[in-house]
Amino acid sequence: MAYERNGVGAGMKALMDEMPDYPHADVTKYRDFALQRQAALLDVPERTKCDRRAAQLRQEGNRLYLERQYGDALERYNESICFAERDSDQLGMGFANRSAIYCEQGEFEYALANIALAKAHHYPEKLMPKLLARELSCRAKLDAGQSKGTVPNPRMDVNVNANPKIPFVADGAGMKLYKQFGRGLIAERDFQVGDIILDEKPTLVTNGLGYRYTNCANCSTGFNHSLLPCPGCVSYMYCSEECLQRDKRFVHRFECGMAEKLRNAMFCSEDQLDQFKVLHKAGVH
Repeated sequence: MAYERNGVGAGMKALMDEMPDYPHADVTKYRDFALQRQAALLDVPERTKCDRRAAQLRQEGNRLYLERQYGDALERYNESICFAERDSDQLGMGFANRSAIYCEQGEFEYALANIALAKAHHYPEKLMPKLLARELSCRAKLDAGQSKGTVPNPRMDVNVNANPKIPFVADGAGMKLYKQFGRGLIAERDFQVGDIILDEKPTLVTNGLGYRYTNCANCSTGFNHSLLPCPGCVSYMYCSEECLQRDKRFVHRFECGMAEKLRNAMFCSEDQLDQFKVLHKAGVH
């Protein structure tokens, strides 16, 4: 029998419920019981790239867009982008629809970035005049000074002299021990508006499943939902090619295309599954 997934770890929970009690037995008895049934834990369908599903999700996003529920629409478009098959026009159309929302929000830099993605990913030629008109409109509004100053997918670095002892902190920022709060940073000199005085990269980051279409799976940033899909599965998105490749190198290559099996086979909550990924990233086995 297959242990069907009704939630994270549902398959393992079903197996544990079925497991008999072995009085005075050592752990090998339980191990053997589980090993005999391990194939059933993995006998669950994976969600895979599917243009038909991508089109359905995009239409749901269109409905939300018309209702001006822009955040929900962006999330649905992102899911559509994840389901779009490689080299299909559904991918380009998803990016284009995202650009329409950014244009409505006055986020013209994000709109132009997504228009470029649409043009690079098989956006239909018959619809291209509409996309090009949106591009010209965005550029005209930026030329007219209507920018919000947005920089899509920014990568900030300390732009003043670095502290020689703490290289990710600006020179002139020091460490102080506060009796009530513990250690903290303190400015030892005046800084100017626009000075970047701290650029500390997180050691470990992971997302809950509810954020798979809103936040980068590697660094967890949102960037207003402007994310790139994993080319191999439908469950992970990234803020940049850099983050995609980094996550693939350290973690995602082990889970890509088998997310449903992993969730079914683990006897844990969604948060505990995320903690497992954190431990894996940290090298704890």
